[in-house]
Amino acid sequence: MQLWKFANRFMPHMDQGRGKARLAPTTVGLRLSPAKRVLVNVAVLFFLLVSGFAPTPAQAQQEPENSITVVGEGQVSATPDLASVNLGVEVLNTDLAQAILDVESRMNLIAEALTGIGVDAADIQIIGVDVTPQDLVDTRTGALTGQLVYRVSNTQQVIIRDVSQARTIISEAVRAGANIIRDFAFGMTDLRALETSARTTAITSAYERAGELAAGLGLIVGEPLNVEEIEITRGIITEPSSTLLAGAGQLVITVQIQVTFRARIGVQ
Repeated sequence: MQLWKFANRFMPHMDQGRGKARLAPTTVGLRLSPAKRVLVNVAVLFFLLVSGFAPTPAQAQQEPENSITVVGEGQVSATPDLASVNLGVEVLNTDLAQAILDVESRMNLIAEALTGIGVDAADIQIIGVDVTPQDLVDTRTGALTGQLVYRVSNTQQVIIRDVSQARTIISEAVRAGANIIRDFAFGMTDLRALETSARTTAITSAYERAGELAAGLGLIVGEPLNVEEIEITRGIITEPSSTLLAGAGQLVITVQIQVTFRARIGVQ
């Protein structure tokens, strides 16, 4: 039954012939156009759907999903197969031009000395040139003299492909005139391969830890829901007797990942 007919059937209607009110199947008290009748029908239908068929809070709420979150750690180590060191020259002179010439001359001698013992010229790269003017101070009075002295420096990074030659290379550089030696470090030619190995080990560790937790809780480990690499560290571990001259020690890479696995109740 359409809504407008329902309304027409029960609307009070004045019987003009008898002068009293009565219920009549039709009425002139409510006249709706076809468009308005459609709107009323839609409104009532919407009300019925919302009030009678809307899901209750208990129906809308989903059951929480079981999961296990663990941190897996992987660590690998290897003997460094290369090293690097910054070598250079620094001079002081009141004559700037002469200071620059002195630095350039000594840096050339250092490069010649290193290539002479087998260092590839491509492994010697300039990383910094600095010129700093400073006021001269009278050593007797402590007052400024008004004269400038120039601090000129030039630094090169040297890659050492044979770690066992580190001592010889540094000694030759000093003999040729180097008075800057800093930032000595060991490294690996293929560092990415070590990182990949550590990461794979961390993933295996995460699965093992999740399995241990699941076994204690009567759960079965499912597929991973979320994976995040939370830390990667690189460092050198040396024995107490290990030094630049004695050995490179061990390069250690550690990777930590956090994994959330789906878990379900059951027995393996």
